[in-house]
Amino acid sequence: MKYLWVMRHAKSDRSIQGLSDFDRPLNLRGRKDSTRMGKWMRGLSNRPEMVISSPALRARETSERVAGFLGVTKQITWWDTLYPGQLKSTLSQVKGLPREILAVLIVGHNPHLEDIVSYLSSDGYLDLTLSTAAVALLESDTEDWEALPSLKARLRGIVSPKILG
Repeated sequence: MKYLWVMRHAKSDRSIQGLSDFDRPLNLRGRKDSTRMGKWMRGLSNRPEMVISSPALRARETSERVAGFLGVTKQITWWDTLYPGQLKSTLSQVKGLPREILAVLIVGHNPHLEDIVSYLSSDGYLDLTLSTAAVALLESDTEDWEALPSLKARLRGIVSPKILG
C-alpha cells in the first residue's frame, strides 16, 4: 500500500512590493494554517515519511513547517517540476520514489496539484478544489511507486484548515 499526500502551499503574502511570484513568503494566516495542518497530520497513521516540495518560498515554508511536526525535516526534497507545475514530469518523478517509502507528502501549487489528484484518482477526472493549506490523500494498493499512474489510486478525502477549526 502507498499513500500520496498532496498539499497546496499555505496562504502567501501578496502585500510585499517588488517580490517575484517565486519569492512570496507565507503571511500570518499561512503560518498558522501550515502549523495547524502539521499538527493534525502528526497524529495520523500512514503519515508522510518524506516531503517533496516546490522550491518556491511559500511552498518551502509550508513544507518545512509541516515536516517539523512529522519529524522528517531531513527528508525534504525540492522538485523544480512542482513550480509552476509539469504533470508528466512530476508523475515520472513519483514513479521513481524509493520502494521502501510508504507515504509521501507533495507540497506545491494549483492548478497543478488538483490535476495530479484528478489524474491519479480511480474516480476519473474530478472537479475538485484544493484551498490554501488543504491536503488530499490518495491511497493505492501497489507496493511500488512505479505502478502509478497506471494503477489508479483512491481519493480518501480532502482536509483543509477550515475543516479542522
